[in-house]
Amino acid sequence: MKRSVYALALAIVLFVSAGGSGSAAVPSFPIVKSGSAGANAAAAQYLLNHRGYRLAVDGKIGVAGADAIRRFQMSGGLVADGIAGQATFAALTETVRRGTRNDAVRAAQYLLKYKHGAAIGVDGIFGAETLAAVKRFQSGAGITADGIVGQITWRYLFGSGGTRTATPADTAIAKAKSLLGATAYNGYCQRFVRICFEAAGITGYAATASAAWGRWGASSSAENIPKGAVVYFDTSSSGHAGIFTGDGYVIHAAQTVKTEPFDAMCAKYRYIGWGYQGGVNPNL
Repeated sequence: MKRSVYALALAIVLFVSAGGSGSAAVPSFPIVKSGSAGANAAAAQYLLNHRGYRLAVDGKIGVAGADAIRRFQMSGGLVADGIAGQATFAALTETVRRGTRNDAVRAAQYLLKYKHGAAIGVDGIFGAETLAAVKRFQSGAGITADGIVGQITWRYLFGSGGTRTATPADTAIAKAKSLLGATAYNGYCQRFVRICFEAAGITGYAATASAAWGRWGASSSAENIPKGAVVYFDTSSSGHAGIFTGDGYVIHAAQTVKTEPFDAMCAKYRYIGWGYQGGVNPNL
């Protein structure tokens, strides 16, 4: 029975890969194995824990992780090589939706938060916050925005290959990265932020970071900062602002345009909070 279930999972993968979904751009699952690290590895650890394994979720696949993959493969009649690829991920993933509570939900939340910049918690509870994040992600990826994480959404979440529609946050961050090393914005951090978001079609004028915070500040929390949010610091009467990239880093203009860890900036300046340039959420 198990062998037929996993054969069906593999058949679904092959069908979608061949364009059975009606789209040639559906991404493949990644390859996760010993030595893999990052968000995909952490999500794989959560998925394995959902299947009864007891791994520390640290985003690094070592001996224990590879062994868990191998044992899971053996239990399902898959090639037991300790390498999670298309068939293994098709078997590991399962449909989760509002009301689901388990480690598979944590896997989806982790990918949404740490790979795709969603401002959500990783608590294993598929509630309203996760539902909204899934729908936003699906809409941005150009797939059915039903809020249900099934095979196609899982493949986009893992994001190995394929395409998705760039959000204004993506465009603003890409513009910011194109200006790395520039000196023209020295002393004009808020102007740098404005120029980047204007490239994404978001307008709104504020002369200084302090004025922008007063106008568009959204939260003083340092947790769950959304990708593309503007983070504000108290450095002088004018303040300082930068763009949060969604991976723990900030691009800002100080002497030169540079990228720095958010934590390092908080150690250097007094953090005030985050908001959206022009008051517009760039992830929608």
